[in-house]
Amino acid sequence: MTDENANTADLTMDEKLDRILTQLADVKARLSALEAGAEDRAKETRPKLDLIIKEMADVREEIREVVTRLDRIESRLETMAMDVVDVRAAQRRLGERVSDLERRPN
Repeated sequence: MTDENANTADLTMDEKLDRILTQLADVKARLSALEAGAEDRAKETRPKLDLIIKEMADVREEIREVVTRLDRIESRLETMAMDVVDVRAAQRRLGERVSDLERRPN
């Protein structure tokens, strides 16, 4: 690449145009190289990204299944808790009846 600070006052219009075109060609070549590198990187990255997206979808589905199972477990635990309360209430009533019977004279 030529020195950009060089004095161009003594150049003809054709020479100046040639310099501009040369610099433009250099810029185009650099841009093409960058684009090629970006395409190569995209070719490497796209399969990895697709795999990550698939794994995320799989994990999301697994989480939904776990949440569904946890909801069922929670429902069962609530039912068991109510059953325990019912059994304790019945046990208390039975204990009171036994106490009443024990207090009665023979």
